[in-house]
Amino acid sequence: MSQAFRVVPVGRLAVLLVLVAGGCLREGPTEEPPSGPNTPASPSAAPPLTTVTPVPIGQGPAPTPTPGGGGTPAPPGATPQPTPPTSGSCRLPPGPGGGDCPRTSPVFLGDVQAAIDALIQEQPDLFVKRGCEGCYDVTNPGAYISGVVRNLGRRGFCAMYDGEEVAVKNTNEFNEQYDILSAGNSVRSGGESYRSTCRPAWF
Repeated sequence: MSQAFRVVPVGRLAVLLVLVAGGCLREGPTEEPPSGPNTPASPSAAPPLTTVTPVPIGQGPAPTPTPGGGGTPAPPGATPQPTPPTSGSCRLPPGPGGGDCPRTSPVFLGDVQAAIDALIQEQPDLFVKRGCEGCYDVTNPGAYISGVVRNLGRRGFCAMYDGEEVAVKNTNEFNEQYDILSAGNSVRSGGESYRSTCRPAWF
C-alpha cells in the first residue's frame, strides 16, 4: 500500500512554523513591560505625602490654661504687693459695715497717739526731729505704720492699714479711721490724724 507524501517547500515550512509559534505566544499569559522613567505612574499608586511644619527653636504652642485657674499672672520681675499690716491680737470677727463713715468725735485718739509716741521711743531711727514740738519726719513709712499697728494690738485693739488710713476698733459696733502719715512722709498726730467713724465696723 503506497502512501503519497506532499512535499512542502522549505521556505513555506519556515513561515508556517513562525506563524504557529507567534500564535502560541499570543495565547499565553502576557506581561506589561515595566514603566520607564518617562511613563507616568497611576495616581492611586502614589504614596501619601506627609507635610511637616517646622517650629522655630524656643517657640511652641501656648500652654493650655488650667481649669479654674486664677486671674492674669504677674509679669516676670514684678514685685508682689505686701499684705497690709494688721494687729495680731484681734479676736473679733470681721465687721458687717459697708463703709458709712462720717466724721464725728474720736474715741480712740488718745490710744492712737500713745501708740505713735511709744514707737518713737522704741525705734528712734525711724524718725528725724524737726523744729516744732512733736514734729517728726519718717525715714521708713512702712516700718512706721507697721509699728503703730503693732502697738495698738498690744493695747488690746484690732487695727489694720487699708492702704491710706489705719482702722482701729475694739468692738464691731464701730471703728475709727486715722491718717497717721502725711503726703510728705511726716508724722500726723493729735486731732489732725482722726478722719472718721464707721458704724458698724467695716473690718
